[in-house]
Amino acid sequence: MTDEKTAADAVAPDGDAAATPAAVAMFDLESIQDHANWERNGDLPSKGGHDDRCLLCNRPLTGGAKAMVHMSNGNELFPASYNNWEDPESQGCFSVGAGCVRKVPAAYRLSGAP
Repeated sequence: MTDEKTAADAVAPDGDAAATPAAVAMFDLESIQDHANWERNGDLPSKGGHDDRCLLCNRPLTGGAKAMVHMSNGNELFPASYNNWEDPESQGCFSVGAGCVRKVPAAYRLSGAP
């Protein structure tokens, strides 16, 4: 079973399936998030003045994000090549820490975010 699916599988809140092109291969974020430790990690104090937390495990980021990802409303990641920031399915960019970045396929990691 693959974690990738096309954006056609996700329908916009207004029912417009054409909001995101069907050719965009999405990645299911649920398959790599650390739900078992999410709450415990949320209790960890921020360090070095960074309040940002890793999208995957909820640990505080000590030196900033190792990578950024573009997340959809359906808890899926857009590929890095998809740069439609006005897509109604987009929640924007989120940080991923050094301990979790290897879980995100390279095609879904952003080198820069708007």
